[in-house]
Amino acid sequence: MDLILKIIISVLIPLLLYSFALYLSEDILLKNISKYSKFYRLKMHVLLIYTIGFATALQAFLPSLSIAFDGNVKLAYYLNLYNVVMDLSIVFGIFILLFDFDSKFIDKRLIYILLATIIVHLYIVLFNYLNFLSGAILYLVFLLLSIYIYIKYKEPNKKRDFKINKNFIVRSGIIILQILIVMVLLIYSGKLLNNVAEILLSIGYKTFFVGYLISLLVFTIPNIIYGIVSWKVEKDINNIIASLIGEALAIFTIFSGVLAMISPVRFLEEDRIPIISSFFVLYISTLTFSILFYRNRIPKFMGIILIILGIILGFINNFYSLK
Repeated sequence: MDLILKIIISVLIPLLLYSFALYLSEDILLKNISKYSKFYRLKMHVLLIYTIGFATALQAFLPSLSIAFDGNVKLAYYLNLYNVVMDLSIVFGIFILLFDFDSKFIDKRLIYILLATIIVHLYIVLFNYLNFLSGAILYLVFLLLSIYIYIKYKEPNKKRDFKINKNFIVRSGIIILQILIVMVLLIYSGKLLNNVAEILLSIGYKTFFVGYLISLLVFTIPNIIYGIVSWKVEKDINNIIASLIGEALAIFTIFSGVLAMISPVRFLEEDRIPIISSFFVLYISTLTFSILFYRNRIPKFMGIILIILGIILGFINNFYSLK
């Protein structure tokens, strides 16, 4: 009971605070997104991917960064992997059931970029080793994809008519300060997560199942709350989709590259099935996005399928962990 209380105080509360600070920053961003789009001469959803999406990825990356420096890089990797898997299965499935995803936002190129990111990352991981070289390759993949996105989505004909006033600077500064404070709390919470993980590992569970369990119990709740609050206030699904795509792009390239450069990660034979099954779920989730190419809505039953797949993944991990 004391352990659960410590997790709530030291981990869940910072994550919820981070989600709230993220929502405040999003409020400014969405109200001025069209102006930002004109200033940077980029399509609006690209800016959402590189702001909201990357900010969403940080809530798992920052605690895992602390864990990596404590010496458990493999657990740090699994926390990031399952953070994406849970968001693109269980969280995405819940959003499909709650909201109506239409085809106004997503285009084929973004789905291809997401799929390419997943495939490249899986190909590197199947070599059973993440080291400085593979981290540099992931950095390069991120750079190439970003250049491609910029070229394809830039709008050079837009006029830069965005003027920054004093009130905007003050509000933005306060929110940035709030986010920085909560980010420090998230890094600190990684130490407690590492202690919880060591207890579970001492019981006999494998690292991949511990990563799944922590991601499911800790990281999914703030993401669900963040999505629901954003929808109720803004009535716009764009920021939710952008956060999902941007999160996957960030974690599978630049953030995994950082972890690989901190310390090499060696995957054993026991890691193969959990990793392959995780990427299978990600592939199904990506195909779910592609439904919007042919229909105006994602069917509700696909939300149920994604939730079930996310849960089944846990049973697979538990089975191989105990085995």
